[in-house]
Amino acid sequence: MSMFGRRKITEQSRRALIVNYANWEGISRLPYLLFNAGFFVDVISPKNNYIAYSSFLENHYPVPDHVDSIVEFLKKHLSSYRDIYDRVIIGDDPLLYALCKISCETWVRDIIPCNASITSVSFISSKIEFITQAHRHGIRVPDFEICVNQNQLNSAVTRLGFPVILKKSEGFGGVSLFFFKNQEEFDGFEITEPLIAQKFIEGKTVSVQVLYDHGVVGAYYSYYRHRTWGSFGITTAAKFKKFQELDEILRILGKISAFHGMCGLDLIENKSSGELYLLEQNFRPTQMILIGKHVGVNFIDIIKNNRDGLKLADPVRQTDESGKVIALFPSDVFRALDKIDFLGLVRWILFPSYWREICWYDLKLLLFNFRSIIKFAIDKFERNFERFLKRRSALNLHR
Repeated sequence: MSMFGRRKITEQSRRALIVNYANWEGISRLPYLLFNAGFFVDVISPKNNYIAYSSFLENHYPVPDHVDSIVEFLKKHLSSYRDIYDRVIIGDDPLLYALCKISCETWVRDIIPCNASITSVSFISSKIEFITQAHRHGIRVPDFEICVNQNQLNSAVTRLGFPVILKKSEGFGGVSLFFFKNQEEFDGFEITEPLIAQKFIEGKTVSVQVLYDHGVVGAYYSYYRHRTWGSFGITTAAKFKKFQELDEILRILGKISAFHGMCGLDLIENKSSGELYLLEQNFRPTQMILIGKHVGVNFIDIIKNNRDGLKLADPVRQTDESGKVIALFPSDVFRALDKIDFLGLVRWILFPSYWREICWYDLKLLLFNFRSIIKFAIDKFERNFERFLKRRSALNLHR
C-alpha cells in the first residue's frame, strides 16, 4: 500500500500491472511515476527485487526468481484479473524476450507493447531484426553484417576493420556484446549463434527517453551518457543535449513497431561528422524516466493529463538546456565504489546538487538503497583485501 495511505477508488482511478524479473534498480522508479500519474500499481516480481521495496504498490505478488515461473504466474493472474488493468508493463528485457517467444498465444499478444504482427514482435525482441529493419527504413546505422558462420564472421570483420563490435540477437546493458580492438584480440573467437558484426564509430553515446502512444511520439528528451558503469553499462550521469534530427528517427521507429509506452534509445554521435547513428532501442521503461522534469518533459504530468491517450498536436520536447548534468542515485554511487572513485564519492557526500535524484519521496526504497550500498561497499572491501593478502603471500614466497 502507498506510504500516503490507500486512496479512495473512483471511476476515474486506473490500475497498472508491472511485471519484473531482472533485479534492476531503475525499474523501482516506475511505481512512483505511475502512482502520481493517477494509477493504482500492482507488481509481480521476485520478493527481493528492488521494485518490491517501493512504497507505491497497492499489491505485490511475489514469485520465484525464474523467468518461466513468472510467465506462468502472469498467465494465471491475467486469466482472472486482466479486466481490472488499464496497462500491463513488461519491466525488463529477459522477460520481454520470453514473452515474445510465445507471442502466438492470445493472452501474450494482448500485453506485448507493440503491434502483434510477427514483424513488429521480431523488431522489439531481436537485435538482428531491429538493425536490419531500421536500416531498411532509411535510419542511419553503423555499417554491419549479419553472420551465421565463422567464415562469414571472419569476412565481415576483415571488411569492417578494427575496432569492431559483435552483438548477439538478445542482450542488454552490455551483456552479449563483444568489443575487439585488434586482430590479436579477435583471434580465437568462435561463433556459436547468429551475430551482428558492426563497425565501431568513435564518438559520444546519446540516449533518448521516449513516450509513445501506439507508435505516435508523445514526448521525448535526450542526453549524452556522461558517466557509465562500465564501457557499455548503464548510465549513471546524464548531460542533456537536444538533437533536432531525432524527430524523424523516432517517427520511423514508432511506425515500424507501433510501440506503446515508455522506452529508451541509444545512438552514437560521430566524432568527425556530428551525425547520429542508431545503435539500439530498449522496449521498456529505463532508469532515466524521471529526469525529464529538469528540461520540461515530465512524464508524470503528460500521462496524468492525457489519461485517454496522448491527444497532443506535437510531441513534448525538452527545453534547450544543453550541458545540465544529472547524476543518478544509487547507480552513480555504486559506480564510484566499484571504480574506487574517491572524488566521485566525495561529490555525493558534499554537494547538495547531487542529492536531487535521491528518492526522498520513498523512505522504504531509500533505506533499501542505503543497505544495498553498504553491502556493496563491504563486499568490495573484502574482495580487495583478500586480493591484497594473496599478493602479499605470493611476494613472501618469492623472497
